[in-house]
Amino acid sequence: MKPAPVELPAGNEAWAIRLIRSGGFTSDVVFDVSLNSSGSVRCRVTKSECPTRLDDHCVITEVTVEYRDARGKVRKSFAAWNDSSAARAPREMLTLAATVIASTR
Repeated sequence: MKPAPVELPAGNEAWAIRLIRSGGFTSDVVFDVSLNSSGSVRCRVTKSECPTRLDDHCVITEVTVEYRDARGKVRKSFAAWNDSSAARAPREMLTLAATVIASTR
């Protein structure tokens, strides 16, 4: 598994986040949301609106974060987990995923 592409805005101290939840009984993307420091938000789901609850059976959550620091250096972080491996995921990525999901409701 590798980081999903993100759209990092121009300029220093810009950031972008992409969260993808996929799996369950199918391998289709269930939830795919991108947001960045320029205010852009994009949400793609397999249904007509963002889900309020997902079936957690084999659902994989992936979070990709890109940040350009004050000197222009781009940094990328990535984490992926499912329910059985969430305890080993970085706490800040779990918190970020929960915050992004909550903001789409």
